[in-house]
Amino acid sequence: MEKIESRVYALEVKTDESQKNIAALQEKIRDKTDENAVKVLIDDYLKKNKNLTEENLDTIVEQTLKDKKYLTQSEVKELVKETQLNVIKWTIGTTISVGAIILAAIRVILMA
Repeated sequence: MEKIESRVYALEVKTDESQKNIAALQEKIRDKTDENAVKVLIDDYLKKNKNLTEENLDTIVEQTLKDKKYLTQSEVKELVKETQLNVIKWTIGTTISVGAIILAAIRVILMA
């Protein structure tokens, strides 16, 4: 009976430590991606392995983010900024081209 009680106690201690590690790691990775994606990553990892350490979780999260090509908020902002600049450039270029075509057409009509 004592063996069973000691095993139960050891399992409870490990469970408490794991829960503390998970809570600390969730706080750390919140700025890396949104909370739902982090929960999915942690759940997937916990299904694969029973033991969880801070180093293992950081490695898994970084690898998964790279594999699935998630973008951070700053990367998304930079991509949006680049896209907006390209749209502005195309708009200006198209306006200049249309203006040149209209002027050419007016010249042809006036010279005829």
